[in-house]
Amino acid sequence: MLPSVVADQEAVAWEHIVRDGGSTDGTVEWLRRQPDIRWQSEPDQGMYDAINKGLAQTQGTLWAT
Repeated sequence: MLPSVVADQEAVAWEHIVRDGGSTDGTVEWLRRQPDIRWQSEPDQGMYDAINKGLAQTQGTLWAT
């Protein structure tokens, strides 16, 4: 789904941030091929820790729906 989201963007600055908890399922390899996605893969202390780390990386205005 993400490639279609990125392709449909027009005249809006978006940033995509992915926090990965150290996957071994090919996620990191896929992320390495995505030049427009900022990502980091490292062990975390659970979902909320990863969300907070991702939010701390954002630049600009955060919109949540």
